[in-house]
Amino acid sequence: MTIVHSNLLGDGEVPEHAIRELVDGELHLQVSEEPENFKEAESHVHWLAAMQAEMNSILENHTWHLADLPAGHRAIGVKWVYKAVHHMDVKSAFLNGELIEEVYVKQPPGFILTRKEDKVLCLNKGAEF
Repeated sequence: MTIVHSNLLGDGEVPEHAIRELVDGELHLQVSEEPENFKEAESHVHWLAAMQAEMNSILENHTWHLADLPAGHRAIGVKWVYKAVHHMDVKSAFLNGELIEEVYVKQPPGFILTRKEDKVLCLNKGAEF
């Protein structure tokens, strides 16, 4: 059975074993090797599904919004970290306390929006968004 759905990587067929309902934020991965970088991970459906799940969580939680990088600011680079374990809890980190600075990061590899490559992600601060 194949499930067709829309995601940040584009519309397409995804093997059934790559998608399942997450229970309490869990994600099960079974892979034999840990990729060193996005280039190695992008050819494996399991890693693509894990990255997609993380991006979905970021979108659902309204963690970031796409923005122009203001003059005088610098965007922090991002890097996917790949760790293979039988059971991995996917949890988002939350900032405790008040953040005064604006935080900008580059769009993550594999999720750079076409015709918006010059945009960055700006961290949404609490109730401001």
